[in-house]
Amino acid sequence: MKKSIVILALCLSAIGWLQAQSQAVPAPKQTDKVKLYAEIAGEYEFKSKDIAEILIVNFFVLIGELYGAPPGEEPASLSPVKDQPLKFEVDTGDEYFWLEFVRNEKGEIDTCILKTEAFEAIGKKIEKGEARS
Repeated sequence: MKKSIVILALCLSAIGWLQAQSQAVPAPKQTDKVKLYAEIAGEYEFKSKDIAEILIVNFFVLIGELYGAPPGEEPASLSPVKDQPLKFEVDTGDEYFWLEFVRNEKGEIDTCILKTEAFEAIGKKIEKGEARS
């Protein structure tokens, strides 16, 4: 009987410890990711001294993941860079580049920097109803 009480006490202590540990380490917040991706989503107009034409890219959320593509092209999945929530890598198989979204002085995401080995382009978010250049 004493042995059963000791085992029960140890089990209850272990359960209490596990509950305390699960509360001490917060789970990743899916809502933060969803909110961030919603802030990023939209059309961006990219200009660069290295490319003559303006490039429009639409970033959008699909099943909880962020994608981007110019009109008429196959969307590419954006892979978040660990511990840098506004930076992403894109590997289409043919191309590899980085994206970094930037907040303005009001805290709104309104800029995207696209970098490849060969060039860099700055994209400005097109506000709804705003005319494209």
